Amino acid sequence: MKIFRILLIAGLFVLAIAAPTGAATPATLPSGATIAGVDVSGLDSAGATAKLQSTLPATWERPVDAYFRLRNGNWKLIGFERTIH
Repeated sequence: MKIFRILLIAGLFVLAIAAPTGAATPATLPSGATIAGVDVSGLDSAGATAKLQSTLPATWERPVDAYFRLRNGNWKLIGFERTIH
C-alpha cells in the first residue's frame, strides 16, 4: 500500500475515533470540512477517501530516498531525494 494512502486512511481513522466519549459519531463529515484543501463536506469515510484519491496528485507513489548521518550516537536526517523517471 502506498504511503499516501496509509496516511490518508490513518487520518480518517483518527477523525472517526476522536469524537468525545458518549457523543454520537456523525455518519458524514460536517459542512465546510476539507482535507488537504479538498472539500469533503457531507461525505462518509469511504466517500471522502475515494474523492481524495481521485483528486490529489499521486506525488508519493514514487520512491523517496532518505539520508541520515550518525553523530555522537544520534541519527540526524540530512535530506530526501526522489528519483524522477
